Amino acid sequence: MTAFPFPRRLTDMLQDNEETISFFPGGTNQGQDTLGRIVVHDRARVESEVLPRYFNHSSFASLRRQLNYFSFTRVGKGRQRGAVYVNERVVVLSDILRLKRRIVGTTANATNATNTTNGTNTANATNTTNTTNATNATNAVNKTNIDTDQRPKTSQPSQPS
Repeated sequence: MTAFPFPRRLTDMLQDNEETISFFPGGTNQGQDTLGRIVVHDRARVESEVLPRYFNHSSFASLRRQLNYFSFTRVGKGRQRGAVYVNERVVVLSDILRLKRRIVGTTANATNATNTTNGTNTANATNTTNTTNATNATNAVNKTNIDTDQRPKTSQPSQPS
């Protein structure tokens, strides 16, 4: 299985730049499971030095958007220094390579995007259903418009001249 370009580049970036952005593996500690975390130590250096080496941009907002597409969520609030991102499927760094991009704009969540039934992706089935429903709704609206246009014209009472 080949990884999407973003997860591969992200893992490379996390391994090579621990002083500015790093990964802390999760595990089990005293019977409690913890998730792996991506921690941004220095946002300015990530933007100016790190991102341009791995991606075609230097925008932290773009990195944050990509993390979101792969179901990472930010822990806490505030400025980006010390920002922490987690994903419920990531415990060790290599788990990032198995992530699938979530489907934006549908009701399918990250769990449905990775579940398969008889070799068919559930998210694809959801997209097909959504497309079919949208098409049916459009056709119903168009039929209503046609029916309205084809109503017999009511005659206006004639005006005396």
